[in-house]
Amino acid sequence: MLCAIAVSAGGCGYADSNATFVPESLRYKSAPVTPEVIPDVKALLRDNNGQFFATRTPPQNVRVSLPRRNASGPGWTACVRAEVAGVTGRSIGTQTYLLSIDNGKIGNRQLVDGSSPCTSETYEPV
Repeated sequence: MLCAIAVSAGGCGYADSNATFVPESLRYKSAPVTPEVIPDVKALLRDNNGQFFATRTPPQNVRVSLPRRNASGPGWTACVRAEVAGVTGRSIGTQTYLLSIDNGKIGNRQLVDGSSPCTSETYEPV
């Protein structure tokens, strides 16, 4: 008898927010979901051009892809193509970079080759 009371009393209290068999007034309130803002890659590049391209000669013909959700973690990714110059100022041609964007900031950039998903992206001028 005591066990039956203990078991039934143990089930009292708040249920999780997804329980459909419990009245709404007894459910835990789930945290509100804030919508993620798609980053403006063009503005990020314009504002951080000196940090992104570390050369004395400004890049030419800078183009960006649309941002995509990062498949391997949080945040976003985008591809950037530009005609860049080396440290000596001589052109080294068109380079393609993969950007990691988290919380509206460029976190990481990688120089990518022809096997990257960036090869199939559509680019827009900055």
